Amino acid sequence: MYRSGRSDYAYSEVILIKAEALLMQCQNADVEINLIRVRAGLIPKTGCTLADLKHERRCELAGEWADRHRDLVRWGDAKSTYAKALHGINGN
Repeated sequence: MYRSGRSDYAYSEVILIKAEALLMQCQNADVEINLIRVRAGLIPKTGCTLADLKHERRCELAGEWADRHRDLVRWGDAKSTYAKALHGINGN
């Protein structure tokens, strides 16, 4: 996804933001998550959860590190994620 100096969003990111908002309100987000999955040639899911949304955002926005960081902070997952060894490297 190309970003200029403005707040540009890819359509898929807007859909995933909507899906997250629905899930946070305890509403169903299957339609939104499946828009992304079907476009990518994946099988639709039912009963999507926040864990499903996190996976879809990570896959769809894989090259957008800043988005990933903001996601982790927003979900409260940053500390535990950053504490894990990167790709099996333990720092020794």
